[in-house]
Amino acid sequence: MTELQKQILSDLEASGGGFITGETLSEKYGVTRSAVWKAVKVLRASGIHIEAHTNRGYRIPPMGTLSAEGIIKYLKSADFYDVRYAKSVTSTNTILKESAFRGASEGTVLAASEQTAGRGRFGRSFISRRGCGVYISFILRPKGGIDDTVRITAMAAVAVSKAIETVSGRETAIKWVNDICIDGRKTVGILTEGALDLESGSIESAVVGIGINILPQDNLPPELEGKVGSVFSDREESDALDAPNRISAALLDNFREMYESDSGEYMDYYRKKSLVIGREITVFPSSAYGGQPGYTAKAIDIDDRARLLIVKENGEREWLSSGEVSVRL
Repeated sequence: MTELQKQILSDLEASGGGFITGETLSEKYGVTRSAVWKAVKVLRASGIHIEAHTNRGYRIPPMGTLSAEGIIKYLKSADFYDVRYAKSVTSTNTILKESAFRGASEGTVLAASEQTAGRGRFGRSFISRRGCGVYISFILRPKGGIDDTVRITAMAAVAVSKAIETVSGRETAIKWVNDICIDGRKTVGILTEGALDLESGSIESAVVGIGINILPQDNLPPELEGKVGSVFSDREESDALDAPNRISAALLDNFREMYESDSGEYMDYYRKKSLVIGREITVFPSSAYGGQPGYTAKAIDIDDRARLLIVKENGEREWLSSGEVSVRL
């Protein structure tokens, strides 16, 4: 990013959603208005949402501005969660894993408006552009073994699915094990990472990371075009509902209720919202993902431990507790 691009971005962010004319920027930095426009085009191509209006100029529109105070305003579980916010981070999961290692308490939350090194499962990157989403992680100190991370992920999926439907009114579906879809497109990704106590075999800590596409992201890689969705298509609707803060608070409240009761009833909702049960799928085992082809099977059921029952083409039945699937819609 050039110095001019950095300066223009800084000015637009500082304007709080207000417009700045190209003439103002050109005079301030001693460049032509054409140079300002070229800088803005580069910023937009990098994924930063900048509006341009004739006679009004440029702006980065507000998105129901995410903040710790905004989340807490709607949060019913403020006694359990310690909510923190950062405008931009490398990865909320990476930061909280380090915090958990240093002894941070259960319920520590980090929310951000941008991740520069967002991560998904199997080492994949998670696109986390500024102004388009909510990226939130929290620390748990659960009782149980490493297999319980799948159950925790299922709880998180139910929590965020309910939160989105409550705030937006849009219908969601859950793709085993960690994706939330709207209209068949991935809108939410969940990554649960646990630290194991080798002596006891129990989980020492777990960090649950949730990335939510509140608004569409521009300039996606070709392989993601048509596959990535968002909760809202219209920024004004998201802003009017204060969606980033309300969805964040609702998912945290929903998760705590399930986590503390642990009645297992949430799995009924998970199965009801399943995008895979009864469908043909392609299965990519964890050990094979990222290079080897998957195999075809039919998804039959999901048990209370969030394991997926499949029937392979040869009739063999198997319960999966990890891996990746794609759905043939």
